[in-house]
Amino acid sequence: LGFRGFFDFLYVPLQWNQESCVGYGLVNLTSPEVAGQLWEHFERGGGAAEDLEVCWDTRHQGLEQLIKYYRNNSVMHPLLPEHCKPMLLQDREQVEFPAPTKALTTPKSLRGSKFRKSWGDAKDKLVNGLLFYLKEVEAKTQ
Repeated sequence: LGFRGFFDFLYVPLQWNQESCVGYGLVNLTSPEVAGQLWEHFERGGGAAEDLEVCWDTRHQGLEQLIKYYRNNSVMHPLLPEHCKPMLLQDREQVEFPAPTKALTTPKSLRGSKFRKSWGDAKDKLVNGLLFYLKEVEAKTQ
């Protein structure tokens, strides 16, 4: 089983002051069955990265809850470039995230400092790597 097309949300948070990923990412799978299959795949050692661990997000389950939380989160602030924000996907294509329902606060890490474009480089590499890996898994299982 390949997992491309079976997730509709992807977010890799950054540790701004060190210009790197915080060490985890969030992926929302489109059904509990697919989530179970992905979990089993990695538990069997199907992942290329030995240090990759799969776990449940205990705060937000499902696309609706993720959108509700992140649309009003400071990570959606206009100061941050799009590639630093959560991604919504539909039919394997990125779609626009719903607009916030309230005013967004400036991320704490950016208050009083000048944003540098390079801060998103680490996330770009991780997201591209994850997408590449999922394509590789899909190709191997077809």
